[in-house]
Amino acid sequence: MTKQDILKQYFGYDDFRNGQEELINGILQGKDVLGIMPTGAGKSICFQIPAAMFLGLTIVISPLISLMKDQVNALTQSGISAALINSTLSEQEMFFTLQEARNNAYKLIYVAPERLLNSNFLNFAQSVNISMVTVDEAHCISQWGHDFRPSYSQITMFIEQLYERPVISAFTATATPQVREDIVSLLGLKNPVRVVTGFDRPNLFLVYKNTVIKNINLMRY
Repeated sequence: MTKQDILKQYFGYDDFRNGQEELINGILQGKDVLGIMPTGAGKSICFQIPAAMFLGLTIVISPLISLMKDQVNALTQSGISAALINSTLSEQEMFFTLQEARNNAYKLIYVAPERLLNSNFLNFAQSVNISMVTVDEAHCISQWGHDFRPSYSQITMFIEQLYERPVISAFTATATPQVREDIVSLLGLKNPVRVVTGFDRPNLFLVYKNTVIKNINLMRY
């Protein structure tokens, strides 16, 4: 299937939004990418479509349990196999999920950054074919970011311990030029394709109304 077929069949869209196709093409060409796109602009499609096309597994690093659940549920309902690894799972559930992943049951595994260097997860990652590592909310790796997460510093160490370096893709909604350079440097992105779509949301607007409120005297005489 082509990327256009997957966009239509699994996500229900006929056309790509601004910046999406450039990032997807970069990933499919084996290049690292950095996407700075506002919330609601479709960042997740930029890595989910290549993940569906790759032969190997895509590991998505996300700091938010609720976001993991939402994306895994949406992917599963659309027909793309995905699972998550975080603190909500019991040890038995985690073991079962990783075993299923070894048997190629999933195209994407969402994982919290704190789990990356866990011996069980690292052994798993070294035993499977990983096509891509995606870093969501990538600004969290920078101390200049608005939501710095020290656990994000484990990502580079995790990638370095893989037997083969996969494609690295990084996405966030907001990042200053300094934070963007931090993301590229700290994640070790190699000459990445960079797409910054800006923060304008044409489907959102603000309306200001100058309303005169009459003074109503509620006192009883």
